[in-house]
Amino acid sequence: MEDVRDLISGRLHVEQIVFTQTSGVDDGKPRSNCYLGISCGGRFLLMSLLSPAEASDLIPLRERGYIYARNNETDFVKRNDQPVVARRPRAQEKPDLESSFRAIQSILKGCLQLGLLLVQPGTIRWNGDSFTVEYFTGEGVNRGTVRVSGTEAEKAKFLADLEAGPKDRKLKTTFVRKEHKILTAAEAKAAEELYAPPVPGSIDAKIEAFYEKMERERLQRGIEGHLTRDEQGRVIEINVDNEPKCRVLLEYDDSERLPSPFPNRTRTFLEHAESKPGIPHSELVIHSVQLSDKPLNEDAFDPSFLLQPKSFVSALLQTDGKHFFSDPADRAFVWAHMQQRLGD
Repeated sequence: MEDVRDLISGRLHVEQIVFTQTSGVDDGKPRSNCYLGISCGGRFLLMSLLSPAEASDLIPLRERGYIYARNNETDFVKRNDQPVVARRPRAQEKPDLESSFRAIQSILKGCLQLGLLLVQPGTIRWNGDSFTVEYFTGEGVNRGTVRVSGTEAEKAKFLADLEAGPKDRKLKTTFVRKEHKILTAAEAKAAEELYAPPVPGSIDAKIEAFYEKMERERLQRGIEGHLTRDEQGRVIEINVDNEPKCRVLLEYDDSERLPSPFPNRTRTFLEHAESKPGIPHSELVIHSVQLSDKPLNEDAFDPSFLLQPKSFVSALLQTDGKHFFSDPADRAFVWAHMQQRLGD
């Protein structure tokens, strides 16, 4: 790898990366998770670990651990407390796992993009050390319904201020998001009124249209930012200059386990009214990295090559969500495991 820009651009073939991600640092409830990842184009593997040391040998499949992996033909998943790595052809529509795979893959993408938020991988464009990149596809979609409190005259003044440009606005603007829960009759009626679309041509409809236009323009504009380097030319900071503003600080330890100029630690700071000065939103520690100079083969994403042989069995994930075992001994293995858990 010649530069951090290659990593952010998603050009690398990652044979293995071991990292610890800590989120919630700024809200006083930090949560750390350790992972092993593999990535090449749209193919990936992500496996939870107890510690970085687990990655140095074949890994025992744990009850509470999970694995999500995908190559061009097959999905692999271990997501419950059974010692089973299930596979299914990607052409198979059911069970639908796409949302789960996207969520898990975003963890690995976040690591490989060094903590940049809401970035769509593979869309970055460089002009020296300045960049423009598209927003992550899901960001900005279904942001909710805009509701403004006040009289019609106050709403009209609010809309005029919006169209004139940024000003101090006294009316309260609320983004209302739909939630899935059981409602009483009174709550259901209130929700129906709250989520109902505004009357066409009304002030409320014009305000909502204004915010929708702003959102489309923001997404079309993309994320803009720049890199900051030290005297040795290494990138020490990634700055996002427009919403959502943030900066990512990069640290290096010149470890033999990390290809130069790979950082070993990043800290992401959000910049908004509720940010806590000097306290990062999240942190990332990269323990080790192995890169390939050519695309990885399909077997690289089969988790069975990473696991201790007697700690798991393989199965086919059927369209009804159940496991099919080609070997009766594998079914017996899983049954014995479940009986032991019940006994414990």
